[in-house]
Amino acid sequence: MYYVRSRRKLAKRRIAIILSCAIAAAAAFVIYLLFISDFRINKPPLQDLGSKLPENVISTDNGLLYKSGDDLSLMDFKGQTVWSLPVDSAEDEFVASGSVIASYGKSDAQFFTFNKEKLFATSLDEDIVSVRCGNNMAGILATGQDENGSSYSYIYMYDLKGNYEGEIDMYEKQIIDFGIYGDSDMLWTLSLDTSGVVPITYILTFKMDGTMTNSIEVNTQIVEKVYVTGDSIYASGTNSLTDYSYFGEKKDDTLIYGWQPYDVSVQGADIKMLYKTRSDTEDALTISSAKLLDSSLAEVMIYFPREIFSAMITQDGIYAFANDTIYVYNNQTGEVLRKIKLDSPIADAKKVSDKYAVIWDKTTSYLYALG
Repeated sequence: MYYVRSRRKLAKRRIAIILSCAIAAAAAFVIYLLFISDFRINKPPLQDLGSKLPENVISTDNGLLYKSGDDLSLMDFKGQTVWSLPVDSAEDEFVASGSVIASYGKSDAQFFTFNKEKLFATSLDEDIVSVRCGNNMAGILATGQDENGSSYSYIYMYDLKGNYEGEIDMYEKQIIDFGIYGDSDMLWTLSLDTSGVVPITYILTFKMDGTMTNSIEVNTQIVEKVYVTGDSIYASGTNSLTDYSYFGEKKDDTLIYGWQPYDVSVQGADIKMLYKTRSDTEDALTISSAKLLDSSLAEVMIYFPREIFSAMITQDGIYAFANDTIYVYNNQTGEVLRKIKLDSPIADAKKVSDKYAVIWDKTTSYLYALG
């Protein structure tokens, strides 16, 4: 009888010890979550970056890149400065790809890695208009005047060692935009020729050495925007949105008269496009409605609340920003998925990538994860 009671006492003691260990472990885990890790119960949707970033901020896989004064800085996604790099005060513009950063001004451009390693620098006799970076190349659009006073434009191509690879002579065409797309660094240009009776828009694609690979000619409307995906070239014009193959063959189109491009998300062959009405001018304080289109060119209408001042689209959703609320919409049906109330009012919002938006209030900046 005594032996049985002893076994019972021993079993109870073991259970008590196990429970005490479990409670201690749970308490330690809670302390870790609350005070050591980034986890927070009811974690606010906006992450305070600790300073007010300039509006030129962009996002890369390496962090947030911005220029303030004569310094180009990289900040990680927790708000910590990774590095700051002094650049020439005349170089007031910058761009970046996944692997290259370019800082440029009127006649000079220099290129860096995300470790601040200088790749190369170049100076041109012409005026630099814009720069684009790819995976293995960079393109510089420059304009000038010949001895007769006629304007001309060239795009100069370089590899990342600074070797000159080729150039594209744009003749008398007005360059609207250009870019570099994909692993193969396909360069494309959007230009307008007004020398004839009818204005003609040209969408051209090139190899890295400047060899033309395709030409699309549009004389029925002015093309304002070009989107390149893994298998298509989308031309957004004053009247219609047209889907072309890489070979210039028209695959599909849809009417967009009265609408203008507002935001886009491209991932491989998938594209999501957000349009706003032309009555919502650039200086308008709010956005009243939007049209959603994807690779099928099927459209979905969205009517925003009156107080929406900014909207953006990703592969996962549509995000509309009001002074004290973020509205998240389904990017296939246009239905409201959720409303996020903010603790304090915000003043502006900018999509810096498909993953993040930067939000501003009167005193600081915040990072908001899109998704």
